[in-house]
Amino acid sequence: MESYIVSKKYCAGSCSIGTSKRKKTKRTLSFSIGSSSSPTKFISKLLFPSASNTNSPTPSSPSKDVLGSKTETHLNKEWKKYDWQFELTPHPTLDLPKDILRNEMVCIENETKCVERFYFIGGYISHQVTKQAPSVFFVDASCSHCTVIERNEQCWIDEQLWRHTVTLFHNRYIYIFGGLISLTVPKQKSNSIHIFDTKTHKMNQIQYTQRDIPCPRTDHATTNVKERYMYMFGGSDVNVEPLNDLWCFDLETETWKLVCEHKPNRIPLPRSAHVLNYMPHIDSLLVYAGGECCSTHWKSNRQDVCIFNLKSQQWIQWYQFQPELEKSPFDSPSVGTFPGVVMIPGNHWFFGIGGGNLDHCNDQSFMFNLKDHKWYIIPKTHGTMYCGDLQLQFVKQKKDGNSAEYYIYVYNGFAGIPLNFFSRIALPWYTRAQYWIEKLFHKIQ
Repeated sequence: MESYIVSKKYCAGSCSIGTSKRKKTKRTLSFSIGSSSSPTKFISKLLFPSASNTNSPTPSSPSKDVLGSKTETHLNKEWKKYDWQFELTPHPTLDLPKDILRNEMVCIENETKCVERFYFIGGYISHQVTKQAPSVFFVDASCSHCTVIERNEQCWIDEQLWRHTVTLFHNRYIYIFGGLISLTVPKQKSNSIHIFDTKTHKMNQIQYTQRDIPCPRTDHATTNVKERYMYMFGGSDVNVEPLNDLWCFDLETETWKLVCEHKPNRIPLPRSAHVLNYMPHIDSLLVYAGGECCSTHWKSNRQDVCIFNLKSQQWIQWYQFQPELEKSPFDSPSVGTFPGVVMIPGNHWFFGIGGGNLDHCNDQSFMFNLKDHKWYIIPKTHGTMYCGDLQLQFVKQKKDGNSAEYYIYVYNGFAGIPLNFFSRIALPWYTRAQYWIEKLFHKIQ
């Protein structure tokens, strides 16, 4: 059996997420702590080495969050060692609706935080303007069966809604905002909110009682903040002009608040087709990528990373692409619009695939470190996939018994035609690290 060594200095036995170079055997995880050291003392030495070299009292047992943060250095090294390969469709009998563009994916979890269902909201059928796509359909946890929820009086959204956003709250309610509600009338955009209940499969529309609300828009971005607020940034208005206003919708009072008004020369610059995420560890919003478009084509890309601190109410630019300073074309992704991006929980990274770059798509996969603000381009071991508009979800999936594995699920994509793509990327380095954290955490309880 192969040893996984956390620290040669402090570990008398073996426990690791790294790989021993002394043996080239199948990678399995063994956990043992030297008989002379209790689990609490072992953890204390691992997390507080300075304290272990003094006569000071042993620190109290660390929490699971602390354990997770202390493994970050190891995780950051481990992900680079693995091939990032797309698996085939998770189940050969899965029959998804075909040729749907610009619908949105949401993952619902069960009580063990494992995936229970994937929901898909809105979209339109490519090359068939008069035919409606399903309002909602979902895939079960085994990814073997797809169920279409037929349009009815209790489950509906605006006709052919697309280029909208979906935001999940309390692992049950999907908030659907904005979007284009017609394929034939470009300026027919929405600023309404629909709420889809994943338990009852009923849809309700919020009736605004205030005048100060966001203008109708498409290609904006929304995110969940503290299970109470839905923040929304940017997009393009009915005249296809890019926006950089920031709004906050309070789920309890069902009211909008303008946080930052639209200013063309302020960072982040106006944009649409970008990414917005909430980072709880620094209580900030992250805006990435996007572009400026006109009625017929994209005019420019936004290859920057900006954050908005919710406490100070200030924007900060973390990264700005500067071609003259880049050492090589692989120092940062050449991504502008509609990238597929997902946050890696507890690891201070976000992972992305594809995206548009003005008049073409790219096939880059990349990671951005939220601590040192650096890009890492992932080698193309998964094959070529030039596309944009991919939907990504980070999920925990039950395996056998009580064990689980972690994946990034990838849906759809567009490369001139819909890709009808539903696959996943295995994350063995993350799965093994979480197993290691759980093992240590239970040992010290």
